[in-house]
Amino acid sequence: MSPASQTPGRPSPLMRASYLQSNVESLGRLGARTEADIRRRAVRAVEEIERALRTAWLPLQLDIELTDAIEQLAGRDATRELARHAIAVSAEGPLLRPFLRALKAVGLTPHAGFKVAPKAWRSVYRFCGELEVERDDDRAVTLTQHDAPEAILYSEAYQVGIAGALEGVVLLTGGAAPSVEPEAHGPLRRVRYRCTWR
Repeated sequence: MSPASQTPGRPSPLMRASYLQSNVESLGRLGARTEADIRRRAVRAVEEIERALRTAWLPLQLDIELTDAIEQLAGRDATRELARHAIAVSAEGPLLRPFLRALKAVGLTPHAGFKVAPKAWRSVYRFCGELEVERDDDRAVTLTQHDAPEAILYSEAYQVGIAGALEGVVLLTGGAAPSVEPEAHGPLRRVRYRCTWR
């Protein structure tokens, strides 16, 4: 099944435009030439993202196309690093700033950050499944995306992007040396992200 396919009768997965715009804004970190190449490769997606109202909901497929272009032209490590940066940018804006402010009031820790991750997920994604968080130990959690859309289930690059964003959560909340590895289970419509830090 291709990443672009959609199960009949299921709502199309959507993503908040402001977060997509943070992803596009992060491209400059790759250097002018690589940014220009990615913009050409994903021209339709980038144009639609940049002209959208920040509060709009856009097709998830736009971010899939952008992420695939980043991986193809800059590599998987860059995909992960840009996702880390994009969540830091979003945490400074109106979409995720309320979550960070609330965490600062109770104490910034990775576990506190992941406790609010399911609610933050719903602020960024719609019809993309639900996120469940299980505490494994003092420096590890497992996050499970249930009822994941095919677009995510069958895009390793996109799973790496989500892993990078989760690493960004660790860094934003005071953890160090985060590592997140995704594992997709297509028949179960599930992606698991094992996250550790120091």
